[in-house]
Parts: sequence; structure tokens; C-alpha cells
Amino acid sequence: MNKKLLFVIGIILFVAIIMIASRLINTPSPYLTSDNGQELPTETTIEEGFMEAEKFINSRAPIKIDDETQLIKALAGPSDLMTYYYSLTNVTIDDVNPTAVLEDIKPKLLASLCSNADMQPVLKAGAKLVYVYSDKNNQDVGRIEVVEADC
Repeated sequence: MNKKLLFVIGIILFVAIIMIASRLINTPSPYLTSDNGQELPTETTIEEGFMEAEKFINSRAPIKIDDETQLIKALAGPSDLMTYYYSLTNVTIDDVNPTAVLEDIKPKLLASLCSNADMQPVLKAGAKLVYVYSDKNNQDVGRIEVVEADC
């Protein structure tokens, strides 16, 4: 199967994980309201939701996203920060151009996150999502940071 197709499938599965995490974030608690009347989770709510998502993901990790990608762990905090750690299981840093890999991933990731109705309130409330990628030998490939302005 085409590697790009597998990667796109991996992104889709990743978004499914994000949706689960966002459902945990949107539990009943105090909310702020945006200009258009949409409820926004408070920083405390985001942090609590991210901690629950961290527990959920880490209790199941590593999670195979596709034949080339695994979600190794998630780390909540501090505050409204959520970091996801991925391994590109079939490559070493010598096999890839890290800049090209991140340039390929970022638009697909942003398209998925920014169109996800469950994630929009989280990003609007000031959350920062970080995606850290490493190779099969745990060498750093790079990171992508996402905030509301990226959408």
C-alpha cells in the first residue's frame, strides 16, 4: 500500500483519538462564552480534560496508528498544553528529511483538527497541542505545535 495513503489513514485514526480526548474535556464544568455564544471550556476544565485524556491514552499505549506510526504516550500540562509522542516505526532519522516529513504531516493534521467541531472550543479557549515525532531508534524527527491561530 502507498506510504502516503497509510500516513493519511494514520492521521484519520489520530483524529479519532483526539475526538475521544475532546469528549473527556467537554464534561460538565464551568464554561466561558465566546462572542458568538459558543461555550468555551475554562483553562481548569481543559487541564482536567487533558489529564483524563493522558490517562486514557497511556493506559492503552503504544497505540498502532498505521503500519508506520505508533502513538507512544501523551503528556498533559502544564496548564492548557497537551503533548502527543509518536514513533515512526519503520524509519531512522537517516532515512528521512525531517523538514519534509513535518511539512507533509502538518497540513493534514491542521485540516483534521481545525475541522473537528469537538476540538474547536478547546483551541478557542487557548489550548496548545504539540505532536512530537521520533524515529524507530527514538531519535527526534521534529515537532508540530498547534494553537487556534493555526486554524
